[in-house]
Amino acid sequence: MTEVEKLEKKYIEERVRIMKKLMEVYGEEVLEIAAAEKSKIEAERVKEKYKEYIPVNMKDYYKYAFNEFENLADLLGQEILKQTEDELIVKVSSCQYCSNYSSIPGGRMIGKKMICNMDAVITEALNEAFIVERPSRMMDGDEYCIFKILRKNSVCHENNEE
Repeated sequence: MTEVEKLEKKYIEERVRIMKKLMEVYGEEVLEIAAAEKSKIEAERVKEKYKEYIPVNMKDYYKYAFNEFENLADLLGQEILKQTEDELIVKVSSCQYCSNYSSIPGGRMIGKKMICNMDAVITEALNEAFIVERPSRMMDGDEYCIFKILRKNSVCHENNEE
């Protein structure tokens, strides 16, 4: 583990400890409030960072959402399974966030709210015509994550609604 990874793990452990204490005192709605606030902050960060490129196409979505933003290329073991103008399917087989949150008792629930649930926020910020589906998620105990990014009102999206 690199020094940066060790530091990130330490920060996650601290955040989980703080969040668990707040939930113990004020109830689980604290996690909902924190996740909602993080969603606003995340959307603002994405829109500011990529304002000259928004709305992005599917190819650029992958570049920004899976690689450049927060240096995710360094944190995720990933591969593109499919990429068209209307659909992007990415398999993530290793995730530093999941590893760190999963190593802490009660961490997965917090990680899912504070990390995984940001996928939809980032997607909407980059292109309001895109949606993200997560049929499998390592934070839920699955072997890998699947991200399906679909253009709203496309044949791909309509077929998934059936």
